[in-house]
Amino acid sequence: MTLSKVLRYAILHVGSSSMSITILEYKSIDDVRVIDYAAREVTFGEELFQTSRLSFKTIEEICDILKGYKQLMADYGVSRCRLYGTTVIREATIGSDFYTNWHAC
Repeated sequence: MTLSKVLRYAILHVGSSSMSITILEYKSIDDVRVIDYAAREVTFGEELFQTSRLSFKTIEEICDILKGYKQLMADYGVSRCRLYGTTVIREATIGSDFYTNWHAC
């Protein structure tokens, strides 16, 4: 079944050593393709390992990167997105709050 409208999705990843976004275009179950990908190296894991938390400066850096990704999603007309966080978000003191509020970045 082919949809009359092309759907675009974004997958965002926040990791201890990198952040990334993958933008997908979905036309049908047999026609899914990556239309853009961007990644950035980060050092969040080092801070988390040493302090068990993320500093305000680090959270600001995460938000700045996410703002850029949000602009990319707007440019491509992304209709849905999902954020995945690895240990750096799950283990950090702010983890659950971050998942709930990341759109505010």
